[in-house]
Amino acid sequence: PRRVPPRGRPPRRPPKRMPRRIPTPLRVAPSGKIVRIPLRRAAQPRRAPRGPPRRPPRMGRPGPLKIRIKPVGVGKGKKKARKIGYDVFGKSGKRFIKLNKVPLSRQDAKSRGKFAIDHTTAKTTKIKPAGAVKKFGSITKPEKGYSRKVKFKFREFRIRKGKKIKQKNTFIEKRRFGIDQPGEVRGLSLAKFAKHRGFIGKSKGIKIRSSKKKR
Repeated sequence: PRRVPPRGRPPRRPPKRMPRRIPTPLRVAPSGKIVRIPLRRAAQPRRAPRGPPRRPPRMGRPGPLKIRIKPVGVGKGKKKARKIGYDVFGKSGKRFIKLNKVPLSRQDAKSRGKFAIDHTTAKTTKIKPAGAVKKFGSITKPEKGYSRKVKFKFREFRIRKGKKIKQKNTFIEKRRFGIDQPGEVRGLSLAKFAKHRGFIGKSKGIKIRSSKKKR
């Protein structure tokens, strides 16, 4: 049971307890003296410095609404590469005649020109760009890859006064291979060969025009 103090006397207050001090650790120096090691305080997190208060954004009048319109056809895949077709020409006498009806690819154009020159008495062929085409023309099976087979028979330069002059897209048959095919032995002309093979239509325009005026 709780003890009740007698009347007339004030209750006693409990004595105040002072916090106990923890003595700092001692360390003995090499010289023999006792040195107290200072206690390190725990690092406290730093508070970010307070800057000036942010002002609320000003509410102005709304501007005109901008609508971006994407152009039609932009960004819909990559553009298709353009196909460049080539026309083939062979030198018959003093003029060049065309050896194709439809533009060919570059490799097929070279193969047709060299095939025609190698089987006739003609010596020179050349190719010219015919512009962009949707579809290339075709060549016959014997002509396929003929340009690579007889590459050693042709040169791409002219010889003038002992000097070599390079010719672009022009191929000249070398002299030692001038008569190595049956057509060359028989003296077959380029115009007849092209007409027989169907490279050209009618013989119109194949003949060499004379410079003399008609009386």
